[in-house]
Amino acid sequence: MHSLTFTERSSAPSFDWTSTAAAGSAHGEHKPAPVARPTSPSAPFAPLDAMPLVMAGVECLGHGLAVFDANARLHYANGAAQALLRQLGWEAAEPGAPCPLPARWLEALVKVCSKGRRELAALPRGEPRGHAAMVPIHSDGQPLAFVIFSREELCGAVELELFALRHGMTLAEGEVLRQLCHGMAAAAIARSRQVSVSTVLSQISAIRQKTACRTVRQLLHALSRMPQLRAAA
Repeated sequence: MHSLTFTERSSAPSFDWTSTAAAGSAHGEHKPAPVARPTSPSAPFAPLDAMPLVMAGVECLGHGLAVFDANARLHYANGAAQALLRQLGWEAAEPGAPCPLPARWLEALVKVCSKGRRELAALPRGEPRGHAAMVPIHSDGQPLAFVIFSREELCGAVELELFALRHGMTLAEGEVLRQLCHGMAAAAIARSRQVSVSTVLSQISAIRQKTACRTVRQLLHALSRMPQLRAAA
């Protein structure tokens, strides 16, 4: 995919994105991340080129991000969006060809690109069904739609593991937490783990104490606000 320069439309933000990170990952090239070393506070500050850093960070997001034109041609997609498009069977037959999107999506893209409207489109899978927000942007005068996909789960595996480690949970408590995020009740968790319900309830109580959450609802609310990350390639 080629470089994109997104210019401002009304109050929309301005972007200058170079999709080098996406291109490298698409060809299986994974370079180790540079090691950050502390410098002296008195050392002169040299601003870095922000866009390569932003693009590298975008590849770490669990949310799919993509850019389409009104003809359903894909101009950019981060790793999460590429994986989702493959899963849905929405990949283009060849570079530059329109993606086989549903009719409602095509209508929404036209509204976003031609009328500058924001749209919300439903994804065909998932329970509850996911959505994608579409926002109008411009690139060298060409109207485009910036698409932000929702996540399927309440909390992804990466941030769930970080949350459990941060609060000192045991492996068993981390697994119970994962099952709570999937909407399982204590009795169902006990059956799946082949333990008593009282054991699961004790583990849930320990999780709440370690996270300072009075209820499971408060715990799940905290997890739903976690930054959503994509597993490292």
